[in-house]
Amino acid sequence: MSLAHVRTGWSRPRRGLVGAVLGDPATPALLADQVVHLDGGRYQFWMSRHGYRGDGAFGQMCLVVPSRDLVVVVTGAMTEAQQFLDALRDCLWPGLDRPDSPADDARLAARLRGLTLPIMAGSSGPDRPLTARITGGDAVPEGTPIVVEPVEGGWTLRLGLLFAIEVGHGQWREGAPLGRPLVGCGGWQGGRFVAELCVITTPHRVRLVVEAGAATATWNIVPLTGPRLDLHLRAPLMTRPDVS
Repeated sequence: MSLAHVRTGWSRPRRGLVGAVLGDPATPALLADQVVHLDGGRYQFWMSRHGYRGDGAFGQMCLVVPSRDLVVVVTGAMTEAQQFLDALRDCLWPGLDRPDSPADDARLAARLRGLTLPIMAGSSGPDRPLTARITGGDAVPEGTPIVVEPVEGGWTLRLGLLFAIEVGHGQWREGAPLGRPLVGCGGWQGGRFVAELCVITTPHRVRLVVEAGAATATWNIVPLTGPRLDLHLRAPLMTRPDVS
C-alpha cells in the first residue's frame, strides 16, 4: 500500500517502467542520489541534495522532497526498491511541474479511496466446521489445533488457545485479537480452505491452507520479531521475542 501527498498535479500512470535510475541521464538528481546514497545518512534516513529518504525493513520507505512539497510513503512488502524509484520517475515526477488542478486532486483522492487488497478467490464451500492441526509452515507452532467455523458472510478461525479471527468471503474482515489490527479473507478452493491474514500496519501476511486434517500457515516474509504470528500480533509490537 502506498500514499502520495502532493499539492501539484498528478500525471496519468504509464505502463512499462523502464531502466535503472543511474543509467538514465534524464533521471531527476534526487532519485539518483537516493539510490547510491551519495550524501550519507543516519538512523535509517538517507540524505540527498533535494530531500531525504527513510528506509525500513522489507522495502518500507518514506521519500520526502521539501522543495516540491512531496511525501511518498510505502508500507507494503517490496523486495525491489529500484522498481519503486522507477515508478516515481516515470509516473509521478513528470506531473510535479504541472499547475495545480482541482480535477487532478479529485482524481487522486478517488484513486486512493479505491485502493484495496486483492480478494481471495474461492467459494463459500460446505456449511460445516473443519478441524485440523498445523503440520507445516512457519507462522504457527506445529501441532496447534485449528477450527474453521462457518458464520454469516465468512468464517471464524480458531487457532488453539492462541486467538480467534473472523475471515470474510468476498470481502476483508478486520479484527484485533491480540492488539494489532489483522484482516482476513478466504474461500474454498477445491477440497481445501485457503485464507490470507494480513497484518495491515506491517508488510507481513500469512497464507493459511487447511485440508484433510492438516494445515499450513506460512509468512510471505518472516517478521524481524520471529515467526510466531501470535507474538507479532501483540501490542505494542515486541522487539525481542524472548521477552514477554
